[in-house]
Amino acid sequence: MRNALTVVVMPLVVVLVGCPLVPAEGAGEGEGEVAGPCAPRTLGPAPSSAERGVLIVLAGDSATGFVDGSSARFNGVGGIGVSGAELVISDIFNGTLRKIDENNVSTTLVGVPLDVGAVDGACDEVRLGGPRGLVVDPRDQTVWFGDGPCLRHLDPVTGQTTTVSGDCDSPGDKGGKLAAARFGFLFHDLEIDADRGLIYVADRINNSIRVVDVDGDNVFTLTNALDGPGSMALDAASGTLYVAATFDNVLVTVDTTSGFIDTIAGTGNAGSDDGSAASATLDAPQGLALLNQSTLVFGGFDGRLRVLDLLAATVTTVVTDSPGFFAPFATRSGAAGDVVVMADNQGALFEFDGAELRRLTGPQRPVGYVDGAGIDARFALPASIVSELSGTSVLVSDSINHAIRRVDLVDGATSTLIGGPERDGDVDGAFAVAELDFPAGLALDAAGTTLYVAANGADSIKKLDLVAGTMATVAAVDDPWEVALDEENGLLYVISSTPGTLSEIDLDDGSVRLVCSGLLFPIGVAIVGGDVFVSENENQTIDRVDVVTGAVSVVLGTAGFQGSIDGDATVALLSFPSSLHAAVEGGLDVLYVAETGGQVIRRVDVADLSSRFVVGDPLLSGALPAGSRVSLEGAPILNPQDVVVVGTDLVIAGDTTVQIVKP
Repeated sequence: MRNALTVVVMPLVVVLVGCPLVPAEGAGEGEGEVAGPCAPRTLGPAPSSAERGVLIVLAGDSATGFVDGSSARFNGVGGIGVSGAELVISDIFNGTLRKIDENNVSTTLVGVPLDVGAVDGACDEVRLGGPRGLVVDPRDQTVWFGDGPCLRHLDPVTGQTTTVSGDCDSPGDKGGKLAAARFGFLFHDLEIDADRGLIYVADRINNSIRVVDVDGDNVFTLTNALDGPGSMALDAASGTLYVAATFDNVLVTVDTTSGFIDTIAGTGNAGSDDGSAASATLDAPQGLALLNQSTLVFGGFDGRLRVLDLLAATVTTVVTDSPGFFAPFATRSGAAGDVVVMADNQGALFEFDGAELRRLTGPQRPVGYVDGAGIDARFALPASIVSELSGTSVLVSDSINHAIRRVDLVDGATSTLIGGPERDGDVDGAFAVAELDFPAGLALDAAGTTLYVAANGADSIKKLDLVAGTMATVAAVDDPWEVALDEENGLLYVISSTPGTLSEIDLDDGSVRLVCSGLLFPIGVAIVGGDVFVSENENQTIDRVDVVTGAVSVVLGTAGFQGSIDGDATVALLSFPSSLHAAVEGGLDVLYVAETGGQVIRRVDVADLSSRFVVGDPLLSGALPAGSRVSLEGAPILNPQDVVVVGTDLVIAGDTTVQIVKP
């Protein structure tokens, strides 16, 4: 069976000074980007050219992160606004507003990741809780945005952020004066009618379109007859508001005077059928924008980008292969006509002119199956990693791709040893024809010629002869996740996560003996100095197991208490420990622990069970772009699944990358 890892992703803490919009070099005031008193700060670790003290994304790419610059990473794009030639982005889970300039370079405006809240003020005083829908006022380039259940405002001239309506700590559904009004906690989108001074709010939780009249000190409901209103597009001239009625599976117009609703596309049934607007089926449409006053561009849960021709009343699919477009879209006008700006569900920004989809910034397909150069390689849950005997390459179990991959430690070049996305069966034989279902844990013998694999999807342990290029089944084991080889005694220890067991396999005859049970979602197993250690992911502990009696004793962490504290065994706390790796350093036995909750690699001195973090920081979390080389101090890691020592370096498998750390 496939095993769903327990992963707790902690947001990032970075000391960051927020700031208002400022012009790019050479831009003049009065052209849409207004200078302010705070200089923008770049978020994310600094690049490094040093040989040591660095972290390198060796192979693969990542999506979720907190990186500014030309290869920006976001953690949940919630809204997009247009400010002249620039874009303003609400970065939900990083708790920030970001700016993308005309060169597609990102800087951070206001907010401090993880240090969330609802604090008004200017620059470094501002705290955001989880900004989503936003819109830029075309009159003065100020930014209106929803932050939880409240409407907030950023003045780019002064850097001042102000809560305008609602209570950021208290959701509800109430109209009236701005101070007394209450909204649901999810502002999916905002639109502004600058001529009338009205802001339209897609109040998804309350299934309503709300109207905020700031000058008139009034909030009222235009309609509450939509099931999950998503993105909106306003045609102010006609008084028409276009709305993606997400859970009704239709697109509608709402008359901004009467609130009358008219369905303009979709039957109400979920689907992806093109054709006439009346007969087309839509799959939970969400992102939406108006293009050249004649076309609605929209995205849905099916990952398709589609257009509704308002004149011909037809629906056509223009992109079929994408991670999906859920966040609100924005329309940017130029001399050549309108373009629609959108973010996909992996945080990449695109623009669409009605014919061509062009990526602006962010990750480019971070999840996938691609061999080749390190920056081009793609993985899907690399779960375990071992070093080959040469010390110049590693083998990685690419679980969701049902493959074992080889990664060169010099340039990250990636190739497939066995398997692939279409080979998810349970077939032994030559590597060229064998099929490996969801490989997880790996163990390599001392000669470097035999690789043992926990075939989680096939409930079995496989033996790969790396010389002959063949695979055979060793034994059947329920839900195997990680393995550890006791080569001296001809034994293989196997952790089974869902049953919560440790088993011992005799490699001579394939017999299986249950060593112990009752473990809470164990993920890692390693042999250190003749002792067997296991990690209990949901118990937040590292245990020593007596393999003769089956007795289990906690040696690090406190059962049931999650935390990210290093130090000696009396104070240390763990946060969802995953795989374990045994090593000998300076004649001492050590144990490396990959912690998916703490976002760290922990080194444990087995002699006294003291521990310290060697990579990552519990207060940092994020992924880095392909090919990144950053200073180790302050460098984040995201969801580390496994770690292996190779010479003086550490190689980490996790997220969708293979990273190398050079202390």
